[in-house]
Amino acid sequence: MKSLKSPVPAPPKHLMGWLILGGIAGGALMIEPFLKPIDSITIALLISIILGNFIAPSYAGRSTWNYSEKHLLAMATLLLGFGMDLRQALSLPPPYWAYIFASVVIALASAQLIMRGSTKAMRWTMGAGQAICGNSAIAATAPVVGATSTEIGVSVATVNLLGTLGIILFPMISSQLNLPVDASALLFGSVLQSVGHVAGAGQALGSEVLSLALLVKMVRILWLGPAVLLMGWLMARKQTPSSADHPSTRVQPTGVLSVVPWYVWGFLISSLTVSTGLIPDFFVDLMKDAGKYLLLLAMTGIGLGINIRQLLSVGPTAGLGGAFIFGLQTVLVLLLLTL
Repeated sequence: MKSLKSPVPAPPKHLMGWLILGGIAGGALMIEPFLKPIDSITIALLISIILGNFIAPSYAGRSTWNYSEKHLLAMATLLLGFGMDLRQALSLPPPYWAYIFASVVIALASAQLIMRGSTKAMRWTMGAGQAICGNSAIAATAPVVGATSTEIGVSVATVNLLGTLGIILFPMISSQLNLPVDASALLFGSVLQSVGHVAGAGQALGSEVLSLALLVKMVRILWLGPAVLLMGWLMARKQTPSSADHPSTRVQPTGVLSVVPWYVWGFLISSLTVSTGLIPDFFVDLMKDAGKYLLLLAMTGIGLGINIRQLLSVGPTAGLGGAFIFGLQTVLVLLLLTL
């Protein structure tokens, strides 16, 4: 009988490479409480990008960072499913689902239009980060669409910057428009990028808005699995890279089956398993924490592989595109809420 091959190979045995990776990630966690609302992933990404450009491209420790970018990112995505409890979604009325779905579609579709001068991968990672759940959506999308380290870094930086601005601006918008509790919660939960951004904005308007906004956000995150499957199917139909792509640094999808990778199925299975209520809470919390730390390590590895010159050449245009997506999504959702 032929033995099954593990989708995750053994990690490279380069101790110093792992120490650099873990040191940056650990340092970001220690700094995070002093730089709120900036999160540890953004901090680690900034530190690793700067440090990585002072380390020779031939440095053997880069094998550990490449490993974390590819395989730790995949494992982190799988573990994110433990934070998706479908039972919570059932408590939301059907109209809320319609608003959330509309917000996701607006962001994904507008990314394709507004950023049509960028690569397919950039459009999808930026759109997914804005549409669904920030860093986690970018992490889950990147391997499927063949995003480069630079594209991932630009998407993460842009989405986190916009979300941080949203923490300040959204409570002000809500107050100026005299939005009721449910409308404020829908605006925050269906537009702001990460759970942290939603929590930061919701706290400014009180516990009632906060709790409902977080529930809306959790339902929005449930669209991650279907969105990734859709992207994979679309990428499988058009596998020829555009002239703006970088074939030497890009992993191209290789077929319909390959664009539904094991970690996406793992994400769906783990979320369904959690939703049964049969898994002890301590184990669910353990898996969620493990996913958070693996994602931090993966993003640190990505940062260490980013070339600043490439980042500066791509960043301003992509960042402007991300801002337009965020603005359009906000305006259209507000129009839906106030009609």
